[in-house]
Amino acid sequence: MIVGAMGKVLVTGAGGLVGSHLVKLLSGAGYSVVILSHSRKTNKSSGVFHWDIEKMEIDSEALDGVKYIINLAGAGIADKRWSNERKKEIIDSRVYSAELLHNSIVRGGRSIECYITASATGFYGSLTSDKIYTEEDPPASDFLAETCRLWEEGADLFGSEGGRTVKVRTGIVLAKEGGFMKKISLPSSAGIFAWFGNGRQYFPWIHIEDLCNIYLSALENADFKGPYNAVAPHHVTQMEFMKIYARIKGKPAVKAGIPSFVISSILGEMSVMLLNGSRVSNDALKSCGFQYRYETVEEAINEILTHR
Repeated sequence: MIVGAMGKVLVTGAGGLVGSHLVKLLSGAGYSVVILSHSRKTNKSSGVFHWDIEKMEIDSEALDGVKYIINLAGAGIADKRWSNERKKEIIDSRVYSAELLHNSIVRGGRSIECYITASATGFYGSLTSDKIYTEEDPPASDFLAETCRLWEEGADLFGSEGGRTVKVRTGIVLAKEGGFMKKISLPSSAGIFAWFGNGRQYFPWIHIEDLCNIYLSALENADFKGPYNAVAPHHVTQMEFMKIYARIKGKPAVKAGIPSFVISSILGEMSVMLLNGSRVSNDALKSCGFQYRYETVEEAINEILTHR
C-alpha cells in the first residue's frame, strides 16, 4: 500500500552524515524538505528554520504543511567519553527533541501522517553473542539500550495520537564521507587493519545508501510500522570485516587485535561499543519488500573505495 503523493518532510539532524545524504535523496525523489538547525543563521526561503532543544524553542513556521517528520537529532554517541554529564546529554537530546516536536504539533493544532525516528541496534545491549536479535526482543538494561528505549518512546508520543510511527534501529553506517570508514582509513593506508579485542564480536553494519532508502521506503510504504533493524544481511565479525577490508585494499597488511584493556583504558565505559556485538536480523525489513543494494561487506567496501 503506497501512501499518497510526495509532500513536505521535516528533517532534524540534517547536518550529520546520514541526514545530509537523506536530504539529497528526499529532494531528488520529489519531496519538499524542511530542516531544523541549531544555528541562528537560518534561511527560511531555503527551508532552514531554527530550533533550540535545550530551551524547548522552535520556529513554528517550520511545521506549516508538514506531512512527515524524520527525527535524526541527538548528541553523538561516540563523539566524547561517557561522563555522567555526557550520558545525560546523549539521552536528553533525543528525548527532548521528540517532546519538542510533538508539543509543537499539538499546540499548533496540526497533524502529520508519519513520524520516523532514528534508533540503534544498541537497543539489544552491549553483549557478544551468537544469538540473532529480532524486533521482538526486549531492550537490554545497559546505557546504550536505555538510551534507545527512551529514544523510541518519543515516537510513541506520535503513535498515541493515532499516527503511523517507524523506528529505525541502525547498525554501524558505512560511508566514504565519514563515520567508521573514515576512522579506519588512516591506519589502513599504512597497512594496519586492526580489530578490537578478540575480534569475534559481530559487526552489524549497513551502507549509507541502503539506510537512506529505508527511510524513503518508510515514508512511502504504509506497511512500515514500528521498529526495524536497519542492518545488512551479511553477518560478519569485526575480525572478518577487517580481513575483507585488507584483502580489497590489496596492500601488504598487518592484521592484529588491539587488546581489550587498551581500549577500555582509553574509552572507559564507551569501550563496550567496540568490544561487544551481536548478530541482528533484518527479516522484518525484507518482509516489507525492502531490497538492498549492498548486501555483502565486499559490495559495500568496493563501492566506498571506488568512489573516494
